[in-house]
Amino acid sequence: MVRRRALGGVIAIVAGATLVQCSWSLDDLSSGGPATDAGEASTLGADAGPGLADGEAALDGAVPDAGLVETGAPSCGGRPGVGATMVRVLDAGFCIDTTEVTLDQYQAFIASNPPIPPECAWKTAYTPAAFSGSAAIGNVDWCDANGYCKWAGKRLCRGRGGVTLDLTSSRTPTSEWQYACTHGGDPMFSYPYGNAADPSICLYSNSPDSGQARPVASNPKCTGPAGIFDLSGNVWEWEDACDRSVPNTTAAADCNLRGGGFLRDSSSWGSCAAVPGGWARDSHVEDTGIRCCSDYQ
Repeated sequence: MVRRRALGGVIAIVAGATLVQCSWSLDDLSSGGPATDAGEASTLGADAGPGLADGEAALDGAVPDAGLVETGAPSCGGRPGVGATMVRVLDAGFCIDTTEVTLDQYQAFIASNPPIPPECAWKTAYTPAAFSGSAAIGNVDWCDANGYCKWAGKRLCRGRGGVTLDLTSSRTPTSEWQYACTHGGDPMFSYPYGNAADPSICLYSNSPDSGQARPVASNPKCTGPAGIFDLSGNVWEWEDACDRSVPNTTAAADCNLRGGGFLRDSSSWGSCAAVPGGWARDSHVEDTGIRCCSDYQ
């Protein structure tokens, strides 16, 4: 039985937050990067500037094609070839997935028969995915999301600088997830795409094609300027921000979900902010999903 409570709800140099792509396809690197529009200067293969590792490039406002990148970049951690591509937030020391976890990616996790960690001892097994494909995984609880991210060599998004979040402190730019969604705390971005809800951009219950999760990165408008897709709508994303007054070994501890989903209205649930409350860690519905973060290596 699902126990619910109230839910709330990169970038080249935007409000001080600078993101870089953590990896590119081998074809891109050998050719100096993907083609750009006429008159647009490409930064791929060029001198990325101070502070960037070999193989990285500043994103200078361009939205990269999610199909032209290689997963598991060493600089962002993660297991090679596993899960979503990541981008690094230069001034905040963390990386974040460019897309939500897909059904196929989650199925690979389940097929590996991963163990249940002590903090989720109340579970006997991870929730299986009912379908396969490139759509975002849904119907997962906090432990499913936490387990997947660890298996992929990543983790759930938490506080910047390793700060431990609870249900109160997560409602500030201290949260990695919120920092990325708001383009580094820019007040012009209540949503990752602007300052007003728009159900024609991202997938909400009041969107024209609502009813089930979309394939990830399928709408190029539902993104921030560094190509982080679907931070608003499609599926909720669990965060490592929980009620620390409750033992973390119990299913009853409430944790944060972020960004809204296809079963929720855009104006009420899809913003970058979180609202008071949370969901019990064992809660899962059709539009509860996963996005991972990691420490920059």
